[in-house]
Amino acid sequence: MRKLESRPVVRSLRPEFPHKGIILDTETTGLNHRNEEIIEIGLIAFTFDDQGVIGDVTGIYGGLQQPGKPIPPEIVKLTGITDDMVAGQKIDMEAVETLVAPADLIIAHNAGFDRPFCEAFSRVFCNKAWACSNAEIDWSAWGFEGTKLGYLVGQAGYFHDGHRAVDDCFALLEVRSRG
Repeated sequence: MRKLESRPVVRSLRPEFPHKGIILDTETTGLNHRNEEIIEIGLIAFTFDDQGVIGDVTGIYGGLQQPGKPIPPEIVKLTGITDDMVAGQKIDMEAVETLVAPADLIIAHNAGFDRPFCEAFSRVFCNKAWACSNAEIDWSAWGFEGTKLGYLVGQAGYFHDGHRAVDDCFALLEVRSRG
């Protein structure tokens, strides 16, 4: 097994990959978007073609945000994100909107979870096409067992720093591009 390395951001786009996508992951203070908050967001902007073949990474953003209440211990244990890490932090909405606004598609590994949090967080996420890589990709047809991101990464021969938003985005991008 080898450590999964992130792709570099390119400045010159290849015309054979005309579509723009976002791979997104959030870490939150809990499960309910109505009364919990995003504490970390990760975004990887990329290009893809009509068949879904991934082209290039065109942008990356990862940011932390201090919530209005302490992070519950079970979330700290799961994510490794502490109150000290988010103290005084605020997600850069201009950076988020710059990446998300031109996207044709937003992909999250559990879009049913991430989408309501993101749509409550910023209108830039509303009226976008969303896809769930957990539910909408037949991973078994590609030779993978299970759908948990950690399993997919491991079965692809890699390891990564899980449950941090940008790392999980890159993990999904690489596993998907190898499928």
